[in-house]
Amino acid sequence: MNVTATVVCDSALYLTRDKIWRLDGNVRMRNLDGDRFLTNRVYWNQNTHKVYNDTFIHIRRADRIIEGHGFISNEHMTDYTVRRPTGIFPTPNS
Repeated sequence: MNVTATVVCDSALYLTRDKIWRLDGNVRMRNLDGDRFLTNRVYWNQNTHKVYNDTFIHIRRADRIIEGHGFISNEHMTDYTVRRPTGIFPTPNS
């Protein structure tokens, strides 16, 4: 098995017919780069290999913090798009 991301949550429900996992409550994900994703609900579609939600998402990277309402990512959590983003980004010193 090749682990590319980890996830911890309070509960999970598998929708057998659609092959979708619904993860609920204190969902914490981390990719191999150490980026952390925090939210209350996320879906993982095993057919499309996508992870997504339409609720608040907080992403903490080494160099920035990104927040938004909704996101979609590959299942490795390395290629993602955040909807309605806001963030804290470093700026060069003047």
